[in-house]
Amino acid sequence: MTDYPTLTQQAAFAARIVSLSEAVAKRLVALPKDQREAGLTKVRRIYAAELKENGLDNEHGWKWLDLQIDAIRCLIAEIETSGAQ
Repeated sequence: MTDYPTLTQQAAFAARIVSLSEAVAKRLVALPKDQREAGLTKVRRIYAAELKENGLDNEHGWKWLDLQIDAIRCLIAEIETSGAQ
């Protein structure tokens, strides 16, 4: 038996992350544009603290964090483009 999550568990986790990223992007897009980077910096700090607390303060954790911040930036751009604020 392995300690790895099943595909079903991985899919559920991915869905939760997407949902969280969408919620964060919607909150950030509601901020004035000149405050969004500060908001993203705060999100990064919160996520980094969670990584550290959960023992994921390593190269893979930091790459994951970079991807999440990039994904949130993309979601913000999509929301702005669609006008669905």
